Amino acid sequence: MKGKKLNKEELQELLDKHKSVGKVSAHLGIPYSTVYSWYKKEGIELLPSCMTIYQELREVNLNSTHRSIILGSILGDGSLLKNKSAKNARLQIGHCTSQYGYLMWKKDMLAPFVHRVTQAEKPGPKVICGKQSYSSGYYFINTIVHPQITEYRNKFYFKGKKRVHESVVEELDLLSLAVWLADDGSFTARGVNGVRGSIATNSFSYGGVELLLKALKKFYIGHASIANDNSNVIYLSGSKAIIQLLKMVTEVLPESIHYKFASQRLHV
Repeated sequence: MKGKKLNKEELQELLDKHKSVGKVSAHLGIPYSTVYSWYKKEGIELLPSCMTIYQELREVNLNSTHRSIILGSILGDGSLLKNKSAKNARLQIGHCTSQYGYLMWKKDMLAPFVHRVTQAEKPGPKVICGKQSYSSGYYFINTIVHPQITEYRNKFYFKGKKRVHESVVEELDLLSLAVWLADDGSFTARGVNGVRGSIATNSFSYGGVELLLKALKKFYIGHASIANDNSNVIYLSGSKAIIQLLKMVTEVLPESIHYKFASQRLHV
């Protein structure tokens, strides 16, 4: 239903079924403010509430799409943050300017739990450790704090650091795999028709990466191995299997990130 403006009867039916604007927003995968404006414009009476938008959304369950994006982001570029004074955690995801479209896709997929994109760094020259460099720019999003995101943090963090929880073997689906590979995968041409790949799993222990290999094999039929240089990087080989894997993930990812997997770039 994303992108489709609903009529008054449809909106009333959804409100009767889900009982709150927040739950309707989560069901539709549309920002809370947008759905709320639809109800106000149609003159539909909303139940009086002393809750803020954030309080209401914290009572809305994450759906399967939200959970897949969160899991893939935990394995990839996302971080689960929890302030000392906060009861619950939030997901933060950041990408450079060239991946702004990919970040916007994640924002949309996480609706209604993300409200805006923030520019943390503008493109241009910068100094790093006394040396002149150049920044391509950086943007990030935050979800609201949410008890079900806290559950992920309790599973996938230990003493403030990421780890791989055994539940990943069962929970990894195609969408979460696609996000993981788009974030941390690297695929290059090898020879005339070959392809090789790697997944940066440096932040995880060897045992954790073994669990990731087990989860990966639900979708990947080629050979996969863990680097023996203490980096714990996963290496993929078997061109046909890699191409099959990339075809699967690009079907669920936005076009803005397809360049990482494009057959033209890989010369296959």
